[in-house]
Amino acid sequence: RTIPRVLAAQAARWRTVLPDWEYRLWTDEMNRVLWQDHFPELMAVYDNYSHPVMRADAARLLYMHVHGGVYADLDVAPCDAVSSVIGRSSVQLLLVRDPWRGSLK
Repeated sequence: RTIPRVLAAQAARWRTVLPDWEYRLWTDEMNRVLWQDHFPELMAVYDNYSHPVMRADAARLLYMHVHGGVYADLDVAPCDAVSSVIGRSSVQLLLVRDPWRGSLK
């Protein structure tokens, strides 16, 4: 599966800013397996969401529950200072909304 060039550039930026971190690009198929592995009893709920984006939204919560780490949409780029903020072990939740920095929107 190929992602658009502009989004690929955003993904590459994460690897540049955080070169020692593991990077995962989750697909719909991977999301489904994650749900089946961790919450098989909720698969009917997952399958009955009326829009695919609703399944993706639910999967975000499961990524963080199962793996921890950092989640960012593909259209969001990190700022250079992100490693100094999220590199600290004391950070448990960081929410940032700045439509003029780091986002393609």
